[in-house]
Amino acid sequence: MTDERAIPAVPRLRELDALRGFALGGILLVNIEIMSDPSGFVPGAARTVSEALFHNKFYVLFSFLFGYSLTMQFRSAERVGASGRGRTVRRCLALMAIGVVHAVFFFTGDVLFGYGAIGLVLLALGRLRPRGALQVAAALYGIGTLIIAMMAVAGRDAGVSATERERLLDIARAGWGTAAAWRWELFTDRLPTFLLFGLFNVLPLFLVGLAAGKARLLESPARYLPWLPGVQWIGFGIGLPISALDAITHWPPLAGFSVIAGPLVAAAYGAMLLRIIHSRPRVTDVFAPAGRIAATVYIGQSLITSLIFTGYGFGLAGRLSDWTVLSIAVVLYAAQLALASRWTRQHRYGPIEYLLRAITYGPTRLRPGPPYRRIMTLAERYPLLHAPARWEWGGLDVQFSTELPPDELVTNIHLVCFVGDRIVLCRDDRDVWILPGGTREAGESIESCVIRELVEEAGAELAGPIRQFGAHYGTTDHPEPYRPWQPHPHKAWLWCTADVRLVGEPTNPDDAENILEVRTFSLEEALRHAGNDGSYVPELIRLAVEVHRAGGSTTALRQPGSPAE
Repeated sequence: MTDERAIPAVPRLRELDALRGFALGGILLVNIEIMSDPSGFVPGAARTVSEALFHNKFYVLFSFLFGYSLTMQFRSAERVGASGRGRTVRRCLALMAIGVVHAVFFFTGDVLFGYGAIGLVLLALGRLRPRGALQVAAALYGIGTLIIAMMAVAGRDAGVSATERERLLDIARAGWGTAAAWRWELFTDRLPTFLLFGLFNVLPLFLVGLAAGKARLLESPARYLPWLPGVQWIGFGIGLPISALDAITHWPPLAGFSVIAGPLVAAAYGAMLLRIIHSRPRVTDVFAPAGRIAATVYIGQSLITSLIFTGYGFGLAGRLSDWTVLSIAVVLYAAQLALASRWTRQHRYGPIEYLLRAITYGPTRLRPGPPYRRIMTLAERYPLLHAPARWEWGGLDVQFSTELPPDELVTNIHLVCFVGDRIVLCRDDRDVWILPGGTREAGESIESCVIRELVEEAGAELAGPIRQFGAHYGTTDHPEPYRPWQPHPHKAWLWCTADVRLVGEPTNPDDAENILEVRTFSLEEALRHAGNDGSYVPELIRLAVEVHRAGGSTTALRQPGSPAE
């Protein structure tokens, strides 16, 4: 069985949640067209805008995230010695079952069934390396694009006649039995075509997400942020004009180009959001809660729009203007974002997610977990500290957690030291104020390392117990460990607090930082000075102050071991 302690906890990426929550808005704007009228919007400005900006864009983003998340679920399973394949099969079958119910009783355009079915195919291809996954994706998507282009040139759909439209509207406004019978017939008739479309259009997107997940692309902002402006230029500069021209003209030869343009625009939307949330981290809090409970939000969209447009409720299908329908979608999405934020402060998962987890992991997962408010508050209060990062100097992808690492994983130890209520900082020869600490020597205990580093960098000695409160878990892409005795490639930088006394000058050994000055600062002064050593350091100091004032207990601060599950 895999030793859970030897593998770092799989972080739940708030960037992924934010992207997923963002995509749900675009999906609603597209799906509500069919909910409000089974024939879709009538020709006009609203349809043109919707096709140009929303159609075939946001399901692309959602599909990519599905493939990425699969890799995280496998890593989470590996950490606890479970079967990732068994979990994925059960999850896909659960999605298919929920999708059938959703398609028959609420929305004919359901994607959950297809995601479950195509997800099983993805599982069979799950051992592909990133390059191989991208090659298969390109081949499949190219074939699908060629098929669609040939069908479009052979003869585009002339649309639905007025008589057929009225018949479909009557069914939409009918009661449960009539509408469900029609949806079931439609579901079974379309199933072969739907699955074929999935193999050539959705599976490639899953595979791209799989490749990105295996490369841990979104866990290293330093790796992907430089590429985002170029992605936006390509998506908005090339993809969007093609998509707009196709929406305006419906010229058959453009159909194949439009299929290619969709992913380009989707990537540009994703790049735009990632750049925004990295420059303004609080924007993550707007979209991430909905992304955490994406299945519940998605089903909720169908439930609410069914009450508005079908015979289940007000029966307004075909009776509102297209612009009014889009306005309803915007209002509904805003309400869902607010409700999701409120829900996730109190609950770890949404109702549909609880059901999926019960099927995936067993019914015991329906039992309430540990208190959630405190865990979420930490991530929200310290977003920069909890954000995945890239430390280029060590080729390291790192993630902070208050879950303490096993002793054998710790290679470096750093301290937030207190003299009374003042914080100790050390100025090095770069004129940067740093927290004392450094590399652990071979066979050295944590306490011995702390004592030595305090003498070397701060001229200090312990005046109280060492309190461990968190660690940066890292995985390096360097071929060899930094020191021969260190673990490789997984390691941890341990963070501690301690009361100390300044008793002399730092000893400044030859193989350590050259410290020029040691001073104590108030919290506000320390936050201002320490920011030059990393954007996350002020938040780290604030958390250390919280731990110190609480007497050093980290139990209430620890995050779940496998948040990606």
